[in-house]
Amino acid sequence: MSDRNVTKYCKRFLALCIVTGLLFTTTGCSVFGPKQKPYKTYKPSVSETPVASEQPVVNLSEEQAGEFARRYLAKMTTEQKVAQLFVVKLEELDGSQGGYYEFRKCTKGMKTTLSQIPVGGVVLFSRNISTRKKTSKLIQRLQVNSQTPLFVTVDEEGGSVARIASNKKMKTTKFPTAESIGKTKDGEYVYNMGRTIAREIRALGFNVNFAPVADVKTSDLNTEIGERSFGSDPGKVSDMVAAFVQGSQERGVCAT
Repeated sequence: MSDRNVTKYCKRFLALCIVTGLLFTTTGCSVFGPKQKPYKTYKPSVSETPVASEQPVVNLSEEQAGEFARRYLAKMTTEQKVAQLFVVKLEELDGSQGGYYEFRKCTKGMKTTLSQIPVGGVVLFSRNISTRKKTSKLIQRLQVNSQTPLFVTVDEEGGSVARIASNKKMKTTKFPTAESIGKTKDGEYVYNMGRTIAREIRALGFNVNFAPVADVKTSDLNTEIGERSFGSDPGKVSDMVAAFVQGSQERGVCAT
């Protein structure tokens, strides 16, 4: 395929992604089902103890954020825009050690790749997380060497899927499983859980959390979801998911 055709198809793919994003934004995903009832919102019941290295959350209106994004996007090439669609593991930035390696620092190979291919973000796993100092430095160096600010992502759901809290050296709050929370706790607890996780991981440099799990537990045979779901009642699960999302995003970490 010629370079001209590659560029043509890249532009078509990018256009499709943009149109899809606009559809979700303007419809609120209502095309997939009936309009949801308004979710309850929460407010912190107690003052929070500052976390070391915590940075202030910068709040922008939807209009301000949209205008900033449009100006930024207008300066990017098609190749840069396509690269922004990808969130990759560190082994994709530096393949010198194969497809699985415990990278815990920003290598020369990573710097070179980021200078050539401005990916949208990176995901860190347990193998990349050792101590608070090393993790923060790794994230800082990745950001400094990226052409475009990175989404720095992690799986921090609570329970068994907690890449950071499962490491005692990270000194963050360890939460029970979503299943046990769904049985014994309420939305306010989940809201504060979302705020706490977000506040603690943001202090390390993370800005996206692959949580909460929005699946409804429909069968005990589904071991992939298992205790990661808030329960089998769709209404209760959706309320708890909304509470977690609210708490997380109030503290400057995107929930997914």
